[in-house]
Amino acid sequence: EISEKVEEERNNKMIKDENEQEQRNMESRIVNLLEVVDAAAEGDITKQVNVIGSDAAGRMGTSLSNFIMDLRSNIGAIAVTSNDLTQSSNLVSEVSDQMSANAEETAAQANVVSAASEQVSSNIQTVASSAEEMNASIMEIAQNANESAEVANSAVEIAKKTNETIAKLGESSSEIGEVIKVITSIAEQTNLLALNATIEAARAGEAGKGFAVVANEVKELANQTAKATEDISYKIQAIQSDTNSSIEAIGQISGVINRVNDISTVIASAVEEQTATTNEIGRNITEAAKGAAEIAQNITGVAEAAQGTTDGAGNTQEAAAKMAQMASDMKTLVNRFVYQDASMTLMAWNDGMATNVGDVDEHHKKLIDLINKIYRGIMLKKGKDVVDEALDELVEYTVFHFGYEESLFEKYGYPETAMHKEKHRKLVGQVTDFVNEFKDGKDVGNELLKFLKDWLMNHILKVDFAYRSFLQEKMGSKEAN
Repeated sequence: EISEKVEEERNNKMIKDENEQEQRNMESRIVNLLEVVDAAAEGDITKQVNVIGSDAAGRMGTSLSNFIMDLRSNIGAIAVTSNDLTQSSNLVSEVSDQMSANAEETAAQANVVSAASEQVSSNIQTVASSAEEMNASIMEIAQNANESAEVANSAVEIAKKTNETIAKLGESSSEIGEVIKVITSIAEQTNLLALNATIEAARAGEAGKGFAVVANEVKELANQTAKATEDISYKIQAIQSDTNSSIEAIGQISGVINRVNDISTVIASAVEEQTATTNEIGRNITEAAKGAAEIAQNITGVAEAAQGTTDGAGNTQEAAAKMAQMASDMKTLVNRFVYQDASMTLMAWNDGMATNVGDVDEHHKKLIDLINKIYRGIMLKKGKDVVDEALDELVEYTVFHFGYEESLFEKYGYPETAMHKEKHRKLVGQVTDFVNEFKDGKDVGNELLKFLKDWLMNHILKVDFAYRSFLQEKMGSKEAN
């Protein structure tokens, strides 16, 4: 009976000790939760929640840990955004200033171009008037050239007729010359007959005196006829000479007239081409006038657009100022929080995670350290190379850890070995996929961290705890520990 009471008291004491230990554990967990909450209330969100489990406190710890992790990420994102916003506002302000300066320069250039286009338009009108006058002059030249050609043609015809008439006059002069030759011959013969008659009258003596007088008069007439005939011959020779000279001169005149006619034809052809060119110039001037008008209209539009750009630049300046103010407000908000720390962690090891199986717990601690290293690399922006190296180490160590667990399963004949191996294969695939996406530059940093934390917590508290009792029993307390 005494031994039963002693045993009962021992059991009661053990129960009391367990209750007190459980109460102390609960108080410790609550203290940890309160420390994290109080620190967060003061703006320090670098504290780590170490409360895990399936009870109310454990679920609260998990939720608070996830909330703190999300809050850190969000505050960090806001800080990055505020910096980007500050840079963007500065850039927008610079661009706005440049836009305003460019708009003013554009407006000034538009005014210059507008004045130039007006001058061009005026010059085009002057050229158009000159072209019209030139066209009228060309038409007059064409008309005169045509009239000259007609006059030249008429002169050619008249010269031909005159040449023919003079030629006939030359022929007539030649014929008169032949007649004069006959008359000269007759005068010579008459003179010879008169001489013979004088001789015969002298022979007749007194009876031939009257005949001698007549013969003498005939001789005088013959001499006068010969002299007149000689004078006529000289005149006819002069006429023939002048006729030949006239024929030659008329031939030269005909040549000159023909050249004038050819030149008039060339002038007419050139005038026709010049008329076509002038008409083309007129059309081009008309198109140029239209183009100048369009330029003037477009320049007016450019000036209006430049003014609109100036107004827009002013609005952009106001927007940039608002952006800068927003960035400043965001920085002020972010500065209320301490969300980065060189020793910050995503998750922490505690005794509630212990499996007490071989080297499994040491492996889990190593995995937690690697995840925290990745977390600090991302949150503290240590650089892609640092994070990539830690990710590669995590994948490599995960494969090693799973291999160790599977060797224990095989060694001690764990009945759920096949199921665990399949889970291990899927988990390694998921981790590898996330790592590759992150390395490829995809924005999966926060998703990766959540996945790693949830994966390890689920792996330890559910998957590994499922084999804990089996392996502890098979391996014995010594080997298990």
